[in-house]
Amino acid sequence: MTARVINSVHNVDTGLNYLTIQAAIDANETLDGHTIVVDAGNHTENVDVYKPLSIFGAGVANAMIYAYNPNDHVFYVTANNVTIQAFIRLVAISCRLGLHRL
Repeated sequence: MTARVINSVHNVDTGLNYLTIQAAIDANETLDGHTIVVDAGNHTENVDVYKPLSIFGAGVANAMIYAYNPNDHVFYVTANNVTIQAFIRLVAISCRLGLHRL
């Protein structure tokens, strides 16, 4: 039996699917202004948003992001014109919880 890989992150502008939010952001095909949609479920990662993107979760009752490194930001935003919306919770242990803008 082969393990099934679930690509739970989608770039709606390109139609491409990814394993993580960061992989979707890092993809050369992801351009400024694109929209990333994250499926329902628990996602564990620290995300650096350095492109102007819209990132939408599956809804406030359905998508949760835990910091892979709990001492780091869940989302670290360094680009202008970024929208992050519809996540139930962004979880980290330290005071670096949530969204930060330089």
